[in-house]
Amino acid sequence: MLKLFCRTARVLAGSVGFCLKLAREDARGPAEEVVSCRRGLQITVARLRIENLRRKDFYGQFMNRTLMEEAYMHWSSGNSIEAGRLIYDQIPNDERPSWAAEILDLCRGLIPRVPEIDAIYEIASDRSRWPEAYESFRSVRQLTLDAERSSSTDSVYAGILFVTENVAKVAYNASRGPAPFDHDAGWWLVSNLHHIADLVGTPEFESKAWTIVSART
Repeated sequence: MLKLFCRTARVLAGSVGFCLKLAREDARGPAEEVVSCRRGLQITVARLRIENLRRKDFYGQFMNRTLMEEAYMHWSSGNSIEAGRLIYDQIPNDERPSWAAEILDLCRGLIPRVPEIDAIYEIASDRSRWPEAYESFRSVRQLTLDAERSSSTDSVYAGILFVTENVAKVAYNASRGPAPFDHDAGWWLVSNLHHIADLVGTPEFESKAWTIVSART
């Protein structure tokens, strides 16, 4: 009776305490079988927990892979705002500014140094400075307005200003400060990067852009 119960308990991962109680009450079963039953249940429960974690990890990886395939399809077809939505919404809040900073770092290397752009990069890279992004956004916004009024503005430079604006928004929103910017700033950041990749027009830059965009999911 005891052996049959222990085998059943191992399969179903039942209560250890209940198994021990029955084992002690059964005069025909030696104490060693009680220990064996207990150990068997402990091992079974541990194995079930490990298997459950493996399944969660497998399904999580499967879902991420499926999501990224869909995001890349949108990126490749020019629907970069949807790609941005799929990617950005999967990134944990506290990782978003550093992700955005990496995008900005890639882009700012295309033009001569601009202090306002560099300032946003430094702020986004430093968690303690994220709240500063609100005011720094204003200075970059002024550069954007000036560029829009000029007929000689370089398209890549103008595009990087939009990137910088959205990096500032992402960094400030991650600080959870008052009056946050629109949540979709992260979506538009991906779209801005895609636009710059189109302007640059090289497979190398687009490959780097996609690698950075998709690295956190």
